[in-house]
Amino acid sequence: MRVLIIGLDGFTWTIGNKLIHEGYMPRLGALVQKGCHGDLNSVTPYETSPAWSSFQTGCLPGKTGIFAFHSYHHEQRLIRLNSFQQISKASIWELLSDAGKKVISINMPMTSPPPKVNGIIIPGLTCPELSRETVYPPEIFDTHIQPNPDYRIVDNTKKPDLKSYVESAMTTEQCRCDVALKLMQEQPWDLFSVEMQSTDAFQHKNWWSLDPQAEGFTQEAYLQSVRFYQQIDEIIGRLVDGAGESVLTVIVSDHGFCAKKAEIGINTWLYQNGYLQLNMPVDDNNADKSFKEQLKQRVPLIKSLAGWYGQLKQQFVASRENHQKKGQLYSEKVVSHIREIIDMDRTVAFCLGGMGGSLYITKKDQKAQVDELIQKLLDTFGPHSSNPLIENVRSMEEICGKDTVSDAYPDYLISLAPGVEARISPLEQEIIKSGSIGGRQTGTHAPNGIFVMSGKNVKAGTTLNAEIIDIAPTVLACLSTAIPDYTDGSVLNSAFVEPPAAAYQVVSKDDRGDADYSDIDQSVVEKQLKDLGYL
Repeated sequence: MRVLIIGLDGFTWTIGNKLIHEGYMPRLGALVQKGCHGDLNSVTPYETSPAWSSFQTGCLPGKTGIFAFHSYHHEQRLIRLNSFQQISKASIWELLSDAGKKVISINMPMTSPPPKVNGIIIPGLTCPELSRETVYPPEIFDTHIQPNPDYRIVDNTKKPDLKSYVESAMTTEQCRCDVALKLMQEQPWDLFSVEMQSTDAFQHKNWWSLDPQAEGFTQEAYLQSVRFYQQIDEIIGRLVDGAGESVLTVIVSDHGFCAKKAEIGINTWLYQNGYLQLNMPVDDNNADKSFKEQLKQRVPLIKSLAGWYGQLKQQFVASRENHQKKGQLYSEKVVSHIREIIDMDRTVAFCLGGMGGSLYITKKDQKAQVDELIQKLLDTFGPHSSNPLIENVRSMEEICGKDTVSDAYPDYLISLAPGVEARISPLEQEIIKSGSIGGRQTGTHAPNGIFVMSGKNVKAGTTLNAEIIDIAPTVLACLSTAIPDYTDGSVLNSAFVEPPAAAYQVVSKDDRGDADYSDIDQSVVEKQLKDLGYL
């Protein structure tokens, strides 16, 4: 048996069922009819980096250690961008490679820097730039990526209107499909995985054109957006046809989507309530300047960022070569812009994460003040408040257990109400922003993505809801590979006519080391995240 995984980032049955019913996604509809399908419940927080990390390992964030794109290390007093190296459990790419299987992964978030597998890894989101240093093996970059100028991790080109956005997203995914099909035909494989990032970015920006209840929706805009999903469906068909018969096809999304109702600036609230301090005070006497502009004047790094990104790509290769010549790890100079903004010595707490708040307490001896902070936060934004934007605040020990919490884990996890996003930056005075059509984005994440499985041994026409952590153990069992004994997910036996034989074994993973991000690397990735709306 071979397995084909197609990842549709952030796809939802709310859109999918409608498009299938209207005839715009017939290939997806055929797979649903021939196989098993249902909701795929994400993790908490249902954000890209923790969700795809759990997909790769079959483990919840409490075991992967990934709760957001960034993490804070109390001992080092360092905010760091998470990478594949911070995932604490072995991935399906590594487990299958160790078992002698051939794996190919294209554009999967949180696979950078890529592991040296028995196969090919072309990383996705959180990879700063595709190059010979960031693709494994390096020659795949020379033969398949470099000749394709439209191949990009994130399409951050300016789009003046919806039509331009549709055409740009179609170009990006078509290029990715062409590269995938070429590798599929040229290379041997047991597991072939392709992730389509554009579905997530498209829905963040253009949910208003898909949801009849959204402000600004028109039938004309809907038909324009449908063109993108028609192409996604055609790509699904081409990949399934290219994979051939006797292949198990699995389609997954890391989370769902819904209309964005509001945005909460938790760090702004912490600042205004005295729990978070900035490196330089705001000049209250300079009222004619915005809050952000005042900080730009006072903090040189923030001021320089406005014109910095245009130079980053030119410096990228030179930076890598310079680090390599000096024998330095990129992690030796890792910085995050938020670390330059927040005064850690005087700050009680700050928050990371966009779809859930990873709340970090800077000093462990502040229990009374922290208890006060959490109660005040719930009184202001909890389910019984006048602005119910937060569902609950739980300690990491409550979520994971006291013995499993590490130095880089958040102290508390803030679960947001449906349709609510958290804003990381403390550089705005407004705490609550509406998710209306006038905002930067109109769509946001929801907990339930989609799951489709089709193949000769799959029960036809079956409805089965699953967890994203179930995919890895199911794929491992189907490929006759032992499942780690610590896995949180389960093999989806009820999806099969004859369930695959599942074997478990003790697996220990050696530490992969620190993230390979230079200052410039991290800035490029954070620009990607900003373009997608996560920062």
